[in-house]
Amino acid sequence: MSGYGTRPATRHCPRCGTDWTQLVDRADRQTHRTAICDDCRTTPTPPRRDPAVPILRIPDGAWVDQAVCASTDPEAFYPEVGASAAPAKRVCSHCPVTADCLAWALNTREPHGIWGGHTPTERRQLLRATA
Repeated sequence: MSGYGTRPATRHCPRCGTDWTQLVDRADRQTHRTAICDDCRTTPTPPRRDPAVPILRIPDGAWVDQAVCASTDPEAFYPEVGASAAPAKRVCSHCPVTADCLAWALNTREPHGIWGGHTPTERRQLLRATA
């Protein structure tokens, strides 16, 4: 595998710790994820995810296309700590899919942002009340 669409990916053998390079082809990335160390013939473990970096969850469904927030500034829906959530809640008050948005946020336990006109604290309170 060489040419367009390849990049070197540094790996470390979990048994002996030696470095080796595997060419990862973008087209075959899903099927050929593992590399074998020639010295030990072991499959390396994937790198651990940093828990401080949140996992990106993307809402899906027909309601996403109808959401009013899709045409507004996304910064309003992720206010700084201590800042007001009122601008985002105003947008949500005119949205036809607020219930679907809130249901998605509650089902996925979305920990950040204003979803369905509710802050993360308000959503946690809703979850506790319905549990």
